[in-house]
Amino acid sequence: MRRRSFLLAPPLAGAAATSTAWVAARPRLYYSIADLARLSAAQRAPVIESARRFLNEAVIPEDVAERGGGQHANYGAPARQLEEMAVSLGLAWHLTAEKQFAAKLAAALLAYSQYQRWYGQGLDSRVPPWRSELNTARFCFGFALGYDALHSYLNSGQRKPLAAGLARLGIENTLADWILPEARIHALDSMGHNWWSVCVAMAGVAALALLGEDSRAPEWLARIQSGFEAWFGYQGNVLQNKPANFDPHGAFYESISYSNYALSSYLRYRLAYQRVFPTQKLPRLAPLERTLDYFLQTLYPTAGGFFTPPIGDGHSHDSGAETIRLLVECGFPHPAAGYYLSKTSSNRRPQPLDLLLRKTPAPAPLPASTPLSSYYPTIGWATLRDSWRDNATFLAIKSGTAWNHAHADAGSFVLFHAGQPLFIDSSSCGYDNPAYTSYYTESRAHNVILFNGQGQPAEDHVRGSKFPGALPSFLDGLGVKYVYADSTGPTARFFTRNYRHWLWIGGVILVIDDLLAYERGRLDWLLHYAGQAQASPTGAVITNQGAQAELRFLYPPKLDFREEQGLAESKPNEKIPYLAFSLESQRRDQKIVAALIPQPSDTTVELLSAPADHIAIRIRHGQELTDVYLNCNADGRRMHVNTNNILNGWDTDAYLLALTRPATAAGATPATVTRYFAACASYLRQGERVVFSSLAKVDLAFTPGPAPHAAVFTRQPVELELMAAAAAPCTLNGKETPARFDPRRRLLSLSVKAAG
Repeated sequence: MRRRSFLLAPPLAGAAATSTAWVAARPRLYYSIADLARLSAAQRAPVIESARRFLNEAVIPEDVAERGGGQHANYGAPARQLEEMAVSLGLAWHLTAEKQFAAKLAAALLAYSQYQRWYGQGLDSRVPPWRSELNTARFCFGFALGYDALHSYLNSGQRKPLAAGLARLGIENTLADWILPEARIHALDSMGHNWWSVCVAMAGVAALALLGEDSRAPEWLARIQSGFEAWFGYQGNVLQNKPANFDPHGAFYESISYSNYALSSYLRYRLAYQRVFPTQKLPRLAPLERTLDYFLQTLYPTAGGFFTPPIGDGHSHDSGAETIRLLVECGFPHPAAGYYLSKTSSNRRPQPLDLLLRKTPAPAPLPASTPLSSYYPTIGWATLRDSWRDNATFLAIKSGTAWNHAHADAGSFVLFHAGQPLFIDSSSCGYDNPAYTSYYTESRAHNVILFNGQGQPAEDHVRGSKFPGALPSFLDGLGVKYVYADSTGPTARFFTRNYRHWLWIGGVILVIDDLLAYERGRLDWLLHYAGQAQASPTGAVITNQGAQAELRFLYPPKLDFREEQGLAESKPNEKIPYLAFSLESQRRDQKIVAALIPQPSDTTVELLSAPADHIAIRIRHGQELTDVYLNCNADGRRMHVNTNNILNGWDTDAYLLALTRPATAAGATPATVTRYFAACASYLRQGERVVFSSLAKVDLAFTPGPAPHAAVFTRQPVELELMAAAAAPCTLNGKETPARFDPRRRLLSLSVKAAG
């Protein structure tokens, strides 16, 4: 066994010194005597009732905790019991002054302080051996709450062995593994990314419980504070294929479930710290300012509850409610917090400590300014919806890294509609089940394209994606939603080009695959679904509890299809079917265009033509027609020349072009087109009439008129020129923007900043 040193280290250079002005009165971590005084009789009753149930419950002996082996063994059971006892019995003792509650909790603390370890014995065999894991964190949290609650009940002689046990079994072992330079094993990225936050935060709560009694506590807290600033700012590790923790817009890469776990653990620590040091100002930590937006944008509200996209190691009813409550309590209010908590409340059992939160927002309508879509390029997530009403249509897209809790799912998507999941992700199962790595984490468990039955390398889940997927572009404006995924990197053993585009116009979501393989082979277009499927060579109709959507292949119009067997979400023993649409590619390069049509629908879609240099699709939605062109000259086949093409009389270098006009108009001309969309385009004109021009290529939606509107996505600043009849104000990405008018060319010129 390796030797450890737990001597007090010198003060950490640059770390904020822990203030000596801490609250001494107990309890102090999450409630005070004054807080309890304001609870009503109705609020007290269920807490006391819960505590009475623990009076006759035996403490779990360590030989039971050791069952099962591995890194956790069965230590989760006593850790959970201790946490629940500490909260219920501690509160009941202060609410009633009945000593039986305090005596029972004191006995539990003494028993658990006499354990030999607070972690699964499987960690002993690791090289180097570990002394802490997630159950250690839970022990720390529960023991700290219990010790804090009973501080006035116990005399100094009784407190001393309990404090020593908490330090020895919890704080010392955890900080030695994760923080202290004398013995540290882990870096910020070595265990998931959520483990660092959970383990260190709960050790921090324990250190706050011992503050004033253990001379090492101030140094522990200083290191924890400094460590969390580094954890929130961690930008990844190229050499070892580790992703950044956070997208700049607040999204955590590990899934909704693990986002909630990691952040709520930190916020529990932060809340306790703020209560113990009420005058000390903590750093705002930029991701926390945007985290609620991330949870909100991944929420699909229904008339009866909610769903969330089960991407990676997530599940379809995961939520960030715990994090949201704590964010608000810690001073990060948000106008949508009340809405989010009201929508997710059915999935969460109230906790006794919830009664003591002072700032829990009341249910409230969603702010009208809430965006319909979100884009997280650092982690490769995007969400799109047609409205925020219950039971709307919602599309979630993933193309990022694969490692640990992130699966081999670059280019995958899920679709919810009419209150139900229709196109789904297989999600996950217990990690100790062989099916977790043999099925759930693999590409075949997701809505992606396989080459000869294979997708991303299975070892990416262990070693990380050296070349992760990406979402290079995102646009939502003027009735057009567009995202594309670059999945080439993760599938580079088969493809030199693996792009998937989603273009949502009217009632249709076009899914456009642009593929270039090293050699000819079978391409499998996978569709995992919920409910029932009626499949044919032209696509499938998926129905789930009254919700329905159609998948229709437009190019090629027919594919071979077969039913494969997958596994149900969280149920590895339950087989469910999924569909594989296949074509034996007669060439290395292949385009596939499919339409997703939520039902009922007044939208029709058809293939107009597919000559060698483009594919043309027509969408009829209500009283509008939209012609969509895929410019095959823009798929990389041309060298040293631009991607110019003439598409039904329109001269452009756009990769995608969509022209919307009234259904009564005879054709698409500058006089009849009411909305333009172009992806990866620098110009569009008909004859000599310029519609738009930009030296660098942009993604653009544009409505002409006396006061033009434009939505633009660009990776570099550009000078954009737009067709106009006269000088007029122009709205760009929702903001009125100064524009210069050239009367000779009849063009407005305006400056566009690069996307952030």
